[in-house]
Amino acid sequence: MKAVAARLIGFCALVAPLLVLGPTLTASSATPLQLTPSANIAPRPDFLSSGPCQSSRAHQLSCANPCFSGAGSAITVRPYDNSRACTTYILAAINHARAVEGVAPMMLPNNWYTLSADEQMFVLTNLERTARGLPPYQGLVSALNHSAAAGAARNVDPWFVSGMTQQGFTSILADASPSPLAADYVWMYNDGWGGTSRNTSNVDCTSPGASGCWGHRHNILGVYLGPYCHDCQMGAAYRNRHGTGVYAEIFVRPQHQAAPASFTWTRDVVPHLSAAASSSTTSSPAASSTP
Repeated sequence: MKAVAARLIGFCALVAPLLVLGPTLTASSATPLQLTPSANIAPRPDFLSSGPCQSSRAHQLSCANPCFSGAGSAITVRPYDNSRACTTYILAAINHARAVEGVAPMMLPNNWYTLSADEQMFVLTNLERTARGLPPYQGLVSALNHSAAAGAARNVDPWFVSGMTQQGFTSILADASPSPLAADYVWMYNDGWGGTSRNTSNVDCTSPGASGCWGHRHNILGVYLGPYCHDCQMGAAYRNRHGTGVYAEIFVRPQHQAAPASFTWTRDVVPHLSAAASSSTTSSPAASSTP
């Protein structure tokens, strides 16, 4: 068996003013927003492992986890796998974790397989937010995509691009072959202390109570920029770095006016969501912590 690379390379945050929130925040009258879960959720099915693999007469390996394949005795995982089989497998793990948290299943847009990896990352981040009663990030900005791409290429957290006025920005990065779905899982559901350093994918989570634990999840849910920010924007990028999928995101809260977006939630995503999924994007939270 071979595990998927699912290492989280820390995160950065530069925000003015810095928001300090408690462990939970009310997203609606019925659903508490779990900013800091009590423990990691083990993936079911375990997309981090190939599972049993069988060799054909042609010596091609077929594994229980469809994200893995190989020849002879070498089991490999692609840095980016957009196949339906691999997507469905990891999505099942995400939905198991969401069920543990009491969050509705994630339903991908009907044009999912035509989207770029960068666009898929944007969609996933917003599906995590809207399912919890938070407003989506408005769109992908080309300059921020370039910043995310530079970070992914160097395997470091993206840095804010000059020329854009902003109140603050945050960014995250993960080695998470084979899919943006894998990155979403380790950011959202496997970002805490794993019992030992070896079993902890988040390099900033150095002990059970370390401040870096769940930091990537906090970035996605907007802790540093304000969870209910209605004009925040994103950049996202995937890079194949020496055979490993590297996924990077950067989040920005504009100073005055949002920059023109190349890919937006309202125009490019919502029309492709099911009625159940799209209805959550218009829900209004009962409480707001945006300053």
